[in-house]
Amino acid sequence: PADAIFVEAASNTPDEQYSAGERYGRVYQINYLRCIFCGMCIEACPTRALTMTNDFELAKYTRADDIYQKEDLLVPLADGMLAAPHPMVEGKNDIDYYRGEVTGPTAAQVDWVASRRPDDPSLETVRVVKETH
Repeated sequence: PADAIFVEAASNTPDEQYSAGERYGRVYQINYLRCIFCGMCIEACPTRALTMTNDFELAKYTRADDIYQKEDLLVPLADGMLAAPHPMVEGKNDIDYYRGEVTGPTAAQVDWVASRRPDDPSLETVRVVKETH
């Protein structure tokens, strides 16, 4: 209600698949100067990526520090994960990802990334999971 969140969507393509589904948030900002802590964004979030805490007294030195960019909000890759974009696991859909049925990258995904981004740092620590159908 306070226009605290700004999202600019972009389409996932076969060559650049950043998330499950047709689109992803290319630009994502949360402006805590505008946030009224009503919790409506938590209810509306389709991926449960947002959570509500009791931390609402936020103090920063500049106004710009209260505007969080997508890079500020993303959780770092865990060891063994493969950096996006890459194709979805063959035979799986976004619901399977949401339910946690996809637990890691497959050999086909690793090969895809290696052929297109051979210098990707996640290739050094990636752990391939056994494919199950």
